[in-house]
Parts: sequence; structure tokens; C-alpha cells
Amino acid sequence: MEILASAPQRLGLGQKGGFPRLRVWRDGTLVAGGTAGRHERISGEQLLRLRDHLRQGGGLTPEALDREGFGDINLCGGYWAVQSGDGGRTWSAVTSDMLRVLSGCSSGNLLELADGTLLGTYTFMINTVLGSAQGQELIVFRSADQGQTWQVELAPVTGPAQCDPFWGDGHLAGTFYNSLLELPSGALLLFGISWFAGDTRYRTVVYRSDDAGHSFRYLSTVADETFLAIPDLPFSLCEPGVARLPGGELLCFMRSVEYAPIYRSLSADEGRTWSRPERAGAKGILPNPVLLDNGVLALSHGRPGVWVSFSEDGRGDWWNRRTCVWVWNSLWGEGHLPKTPHYTTPGYWTFERSDCNADLRQIAPNRLMVVYNAPVEPDTGAPIDHHHGPGESGVWALTLEVRR
Repeated sequence: MEILASAPQRLGLGQKGGFPRLRVWRDGTLVAGGTAGRHERISGEQLLRLRDHLRQGGGLTPEALDREGFGDINLCGGYWAVQSGDGGRTWSAVTSDMLRVLSGCSSGNLLELADGTLLGTYTFMINTVLGSAQGQELIVFRSADQGQTWQVELAPVTGPAQCDPFWGDGHLAGTFYNSLLELPSGALLLFGISWFAGDTRYRTVVYRSDDAGHSFRYLSTVADETFLAIPDLPFSLCEPGVARLPGGELLCFMRSVEYAPIYRSLSADEGRTWSRPERAGAKGILPNPVLLDNGVLALSHGRPGVWVSFSEDGRGDWWNRRTCVWVWNSLWGEGHLPKTPHYTTPGYWTFERSDCNADLRQIAPNRLMVVYNAPVEPDTGAPIDHHHGPGESGVWALTLEVRR
């Protein structure tokens, strides 16, 4: 196997704590975005006001959100996006306000369905009735004209009562980003993390929609604290990334903590049941699997650095190659370790100008693009491999051609 890498391109500004995002439409258009805004914890009052704002036809532009006093509230993280119609050789700004916001989202999902509809989901499920399984909703965005106009709806969610104990004052039900999958039947699977009654750690869960995202229901748990309870952190396994294999099986990769093993679990029944998670042979956070046309499975992961691993068996049983996209010489500088668990600390982003998040997509047969955060050299504008001193973060794109 041979991996041919391009030189990195800087696409736009980045922000520590944000997730660079890349979308690939069926006509070959690439849409990439990143974080250039604030990150603030969302309150329950803000979450309910946002729901009412959207239900009444309010917009998602920065102007509309600021006018309503939302700030950023971790809605989409940033508001810039660029697009390319020539495989990433040249880029231009996305002009549609809603598409710009959803494409640049730090969290949430945006997917082109088989019928050409663009479907987006908000990061958080919402509890409208505290302490109850009743009244759970998910904000859904839908466009039938490639993002020029959008409809916003509140999709009802059925399943166990869920409540995040750290965010949203009881109104935040679960967190779902970067793992929305359409099955050949047209059913949608939404992967994320949640906290059910009696839990002491987040669990990785799956919700299913059989009506194109107009409603969702709880389907299964992939992993919870009965498998792994990470000491001193409220996590089991989280940040699921999912690939559908040629035989129809679903392969779900999940992070534990920085530097620590990534795990994987397999479902042979469209996500209803899952194998016991096992170590996947890679380390880091935010695992994102992509099955290439030639059968190679690629997996992006990070912290430390940004890496792409390659498995010729197409399942991750053995990783034949790893490509380092970008890495710091000194990931943890003196004074940059969190003094208290980051989930309870305001402004907890302890990494300076990058947190090693990345997104990975196949943009042409056996050609990948990875977008990622990296600091910018102030004088030359090039990505740099350390995080001390002045400068800003950039979102970069790099292509990888995979030959067997």
C-alpha cells in the first residue's frame, strides 16, 4: 500500500475546542468549515429560548443569534465555510447563511440523503419536561435545494429519560455530532452520548428514524460504564464514529481519553445489538472511519497530533500504515495541564490554538481529504508543530491518495 500526501492548504480560521468539518455532496462538491467564534456553556433557559426562536422562524445567522442574546452557546461553534467544485484545488466562500452556519458547525450533523435532501441535526436533544421521558425533541434542518432555503422542525424523540448533569440545567438530553448515517432502506441512525437515569458516566447510544428525520426513537446502547468507567472522568466510551462495511455490518469506533486506546464494536443487525467493545489498535480522540472504494479502511484520530491509520483488511483487525498529518513537538507544555477535570472548569480548553480535532472524508475514488486544526506561523502562515508563543489557529486541508 502506498500513501501519497499533498501539501496542506489553509482554509480559514480555527479555534481551540472546535471541530473542523468536511462534507462531500454527491455531485463532488466539497464544503468545509471551522470554528471562529466563542465557546460558551449553554444554559437550560437559552436552550428553550433557542427552541422557541427556531420554531417561530428565527434564523441561525450570527446576527440573528446575537440579536436574540444567544451569543454562540456552542450552537455551531463558528460561522465560516468554503466550498470547492474541483476536488479541493480552489475554494470559494459559501454564500447561503444557513448552509454556511451548518457547514461550519463545531458540532451537530449535516448529511446529504439519497434523494438529494440536505438534513442537519442540532447538537443537543432537548428536554422540554424536566425529569421525564416525555417531551424530548431534536431540532432538524432540511433543504431540498442544496442549501439555498431551509425548513426547521422539532422532531419528537421517544426513549428513556436522559439528562446531562453538567450542561443545560436539566434541559439538555443528549449530545449527538458527526455520526448520522443513512441505511440503504432510507432509515437514519444517529449516534451520540447520553446519560440515563442511574448512570454515573456518559454512555454511547443510537437513535433511529424511519421517517427521514421527522421523528427519532431510542434503538440501543453501544457501550456504557458496565464495560468501562474511566477514573475521575464522567466517561465510559464516547465520540462514536461509524462506518458501514460491504456486508452491511456497522463498525463503531469510540474514544476513551487522550493518549489512551480507541475501542471498536460491531453490529450485524443495523445497530440493534453490538459486540463487546475491544481495543482497536489506535489511540487518541474523535475517531472517524472511512471505507475506501478499494476496500482499505482509513481512520483519523488525534491528540497527540493528527493521524490517519490504514487497514487493508477493511475492518481494522490490523493497521498496515499510519500517516502523521500534523503533530506538536510539545503537546503538554508546563502549566497547560488542567488542574481540575475539564468538564467542571469554565474555559476548560487547555490546549493553545489547537486540540488535534480532525475530519476525514473520501472525496474521489481512493482519495481522502483530512481537515484539521493547527497553529499558524505568524511570519510565513505555515502550520507549526508547537503551541507556545503568539499566533492563531488555522483550519487546514490535506489530501491522501491511497494505492494498493
